[in-house]
Amino acid sequence: MKGKELERDLEEVIGELKTRLGLEDISNQVLFNAISHSSWASAKKVPNNETLEFLGDAVFNLLITEDILKKYSAYDEGNLSKMRASLVNNEALAFFARKLQLDKFGLFLGKPSRRILANLFEAIIGAIYLDKGLDRVRKFFREKLSDVIHEYELEFYKVNWKGLLQEYTQREYKELPSYISERLSDGKFKVSIYLKGKKLAEVTGSTLKETERIAAREAIKLLSSNSPQRDMR
Repeated sequence: MKGKELERDLEEVIGELKTRLGLEDISNQVLFNAISHSSWASAKKVPNNETLEFLGDAVFNLLITEDILKKYSAYDEGNLSKMRASLVNNEALAFFARKLQLDKFGLFLGKPSRRILANLFEAIIGAIYLDKGLDRVRKFFREKLSDVIHEYELEFYKVNWKGLLQEYTQREYKELPSYISERLSDGKFKVSIYLKGKKLAEVTGSTLKETERIAAREAIKLLSSNSPQRDMR
């Protein structure tokens, strides 16, 4: 493939990528650079995505830091650092890339490895930042990544949420949370968590253990926020 044929096919790929990710306002050229892996780019004698990947790595670290500080400010620095590390490694980034279907749009030779997909994801972040700035990346994060990151946290980041909740309420309120579970008619479980007589969370799930874990996570999020629950002291 060469000449006008290559140019036409690339325009179609970039057009589909823009539609998929809601990036209609982002430059075609910068997106082309973002999806061009070094092996493919070298063969075609065009710029690769390594610089954008380097930039995107820094920007995504900032966004993840902002996100976990907002959701989990009750954690200490050690736990926040562990959580951030779990969300910016190659396994997590490749997961995000696949969820966004970036493997369909990346230009690379052969089957993409986890690292190649992670780099591709970071390069897309870098491209948005380079073309439109940090506020545009935050908009992309909010619209396209929040749910994907939430899914990854629940499926893969096995935090001891119950232990963290117990540790937090013991330290801040000198009391342990209480769990009330109920088996529903459809076989699912409903778990409610209370502290000082006030409900912190209520979650329905397939298994009791997992439902308790997610409920504890939601309780931590509530206690971390600037909510009226802070007057329970």
